[in-house]
Amino acid sequence: MLLKTERFPAVRIYWDRVKGYAPLFFYTLLLFKGALMAPGEIPGFISRINDKFLHAVEYFFLFLFSVHAFSRSQTLRIREHCQGAAMAYALILGIMTEAAQFFFTAGRTAEIGDFFLDGVGAFAALFFLRAAMEIRLRIPMRQEAGAVI
Repeated sequence: MLLKTERFPAVRIYWDRVKGYAPLFFYTLLLFKGALMAPGEIPGFISRINDKFLHAVEYFFLFLFSVHAFSRSQTLRIREHCQGAAMAYALILGIMTEAAQFFFTAGRTAEIGDFFLDGVGAFAALFFLRAAMEIRLRIPMRQEAGAVI
């Protein structure tokens, strides 16, 4: 019996796109939920961690999820420039979350320093990704036994 994705190639293409964008979508929702929480609603184990450190870590992972999603884009320009698109997405989302805190949450304020650390986290992920790609290019691929070069 054939799987649905094997019988219907369009389903396979759609499913590949969903797999790429679903982690980014849910992580973005999680970021917004955290940004809109009042100080008393934030879980205790998270509130004990330095707020500035959390901003950098959150946007480090947002950048990685964005690159993962945008590298699977149907649009060639986004796919070719997925790191730039991911950086733009992270910075725009940083502005939007700070604006949401300013307008929609009581007891929390928007801070330029938080936006700056969002960018620091995204740039750290960019440098991490570039370093990992550079290391991967330097290490020769392992040849399978009996493979003809």
